[in-house]
Amino acid sequence: VTDILEYGCQVTDILEYGSQVTEILEYGSQVTDILEYDSQVTDILEYDYQVTDILEYDCQMTEILEYGSQVAYILEYDYQVTDILEYGYQVTDILEYDCQVTEILEYGCQVTYILEYDYQVTDILEYGYQVTDILEYDCQVTEILEYGCQVTYILEYDYQVTDILEYDCQVTEILEYGCQVTYILEYDCQVTDILEYDYKMTDILEYGYQVTDILEYGSQVTEILEYGSQITDICEYGSQVTDILEYDYQVTDILEYGCQVTEILVYGSQMTDILEYDCQVTEILEYGCQVTYILEYDCQVTDILEYDYKMTDILEYGYQVTDILEYGSQVTEILEYGSQITDICEYGSQVTDILEYGSQVTDILEYGYQVTDILEYGCQVIYILEYGYQVTDILEYDYQVTDILEYDCQVTDILEYGSQVTDILEYDYQVTDILEYVYQVTYLNMTAW
Repeated sequence: VTDILEYGCQVTDILEYGSQVTEILEYGSQVTDILEYDSQVTDILEYDYQVTDILEYDCQMTEILEYGSQVAYILEYDYQVTDILEYGYQVTDILEYDCQVTEILEYGCQVTYILEYDYQVTDILEYGYQVTDILEYDCQVTEILEYGCQVTYILEYDYQVTDILEYDCQVTEILEYGCQVTYILEYDCQVTDILEYDYKMTDILEYGYQVTDILEYGSQVTEILEYGSQITDICEYGSQVTDILEYDYQVTDILEYGCQVTEILVYGSQMTDILEYDCQVTEILEYGCQVTYILEYDCQVTDILEYDYKMTDILEYGYQVTDILEYGSQVTEILEYGSQITDICEYGSQVTDILEYGSQVTDILEYGYQVTDILEYGCQVIYILEYGYQVTDILEYDYQVTDILEYDCQVTDILEYGSQVTDILEYDYQVTDILEYVYQVTYLNMTAW
């Protein structure tokens, strides 16, 4: 054939006269022999010869491409890339000759066809093709992943996860192929980018990722919550609220989205864990959390008070001191943190409420409160006496009998509980002091003088 071609005869001249390419090749002529004389493969293909006809005679695809034939030329004649690949040619062999992946795809070749022959998407990406170029041709990311391509391979070429998600690929589909969420986040993809595509945080957490994995990459808890994920969703997968708070989020950030403090506490976080992060008790209470909820989780009122909260902060929300005392907190614990008895009484709690839980009047008095402070809020001296206290217990703190009597306490009330008139007189009170309050001497005769 070279003898003929040397004299300027075109392959088309030969073919026009009915000679088959296979006839030429059967006589030991290489396609390269033909191509050396500037004949295009298309010249051959126009006469209905298959690329496989050429390839069967040991002509390498690279030999075809070296002579300027485009893969597109080949594909125009309804040949699949698989036809080429079946003969051991690499996609890179094709790409090295400036054939665009889009040119391959435009002719109906699926990326899966390429991947079936052990080519990595990176083989394609190394030649400057976008993943979106591939996805536009109906290739699913799952199809790519099924062939061992990691999402990180894709992301290394500056593609966003959103590029992938825009083509209806589920995050769960990515995760099923062993891609770590951290891989995704390392490439500046925000969790919100994922959540915008209707994925729940649970979709991610089900694959064993911690919320901390996500937060380390700058995603806000509020961003997570805005997309309908509940704190309980997070906690159910073993993340502590403290994990969240370590990233400077306020409990109010959590509560604003309808999460109850009880939901947080159910998963083992202590109220002190929350308070350590500058969350005010009032902030918790504003969202409808009961103090009893807090106390039910073994948090003492002192735990709350240690963070400079006044009892009034709690009482302002309608809680009784009894609510607090029922959980074993002592009044002295409350008083140690600067809460006044008057603070307690102003909110409707009776001193008797306090005494019922075993606190001594002396406990109260040791903190400098006057009996008048107690009596001003409607507590009768008889209430005090009913709990076994002597008038002398009161008088030891420099109170006048008149202080007691001014609050409608009858001398008989005092005497009925075993206090002696002599006890009263020992503190320099005159009988006249008593009589000024319209008490009869007969009252005094009730005891032995």
